[in-house]
Amino acid sequence: MFWVQEEPENMGAWYFVEEQVQSLIGRGATKRQLRYVGRPSAASPATGAHKVHSDQQMALVEQAFSTTPGVIKKGRRLVRKPR
Repeated sequence: MFWVQEEPENMGAWYFVEEQVQSLIGRGATKRQLRYVGRPSAASPATGAHKVHSDQQMALVEQAFSTTPGVIKKGRRLVRKPR
């Protein structure tokens, strides 16, 4: 199960939702893990350049709808999956 958000990791609901949802989906015989798909942590919600923002947005949407996102989060560390 994936949590997808447009805001940088440290500015959206991820840190709150992760603990709440994980406690629900991690029960029983099918212990699933909630994973993060989105922008990495940043000091500002904006990239400062329209082209960079558009590229990030397109990549985020593609990852959200792919069967195995290219960027997933395990624990508190961002991990890039090999292509």
